[in-house]
Amino acid sequence: MWIFLALAMPPGGERFDGLSDGDLVREFQESQDAQLVLVLLRRYQAGLVARYRRYANAPLSAQEVVNELLLLFFERLQRVKETRNVRGLLFTIVQNHLIDLSRRQKLHGNWEEREKVAIKEQEKGQVWSRDLLSDRIDQDKFKGIVMEKLNELEWQCLEPYLSGQSYKEIGDHFQLSFNQVRGAISRALQKLRNDEQVKQFFD
Repeated sequence: MWIFLALAMPPGGERFDGLSDGDLVREFQESQDAQLVLVLLRRYQAGLVARYRRYANAPLSAQEVVNELLLLFFERLQRVKETRNVRGLLFTIVQNHLIDLSRRQKLHGNWEEREKVAIKEQEKGQVWSRDLLSDRIDQDKFKGIVMEKLNELEWQCLEPYLSGQSYKEIGDHFQLSFNQVRGAISRALQKLRNDEQVKQFFD
């Protein structure tokens, strides 16, 4: 179900109906009033919705789209000098936004697929899993032993991993690549599985 660009007319926005696109942009550049950007977005709402429905790979909430587009339009319209073809400018911004969304969705999908493979490899043939280790990590004594066994990067990645975060979330937060996250978690788990003190908690 598409929930899209439900742009209500801002309070008092009716007074802008008689203005051309160029007039709206020029007034915005003078006043920096974001309400004027909303008026422009609303003016081309039907076309924007159609463009997103045609090219976006996944449904997006109205709030997500409006928030991102407002920021993009606000920044770009401040620098516009030629205002005769505002519609073309807005749809160019939208098209670039869609390309960026597609790249992000593809990247996210790649992370998810690689993460599934990595987790299967990590847990293959092991007597205890991510979930079981996650249950034990809440015990202060066990957590202290684990932290002593791992270096900073390994613990930095393992802790959010055990709390349920994905590889991508961990990578985004710490600005790490997939291989860095996977390697740190893999090394951490291998150290723990081979450690006699840790094994005692699973006997």
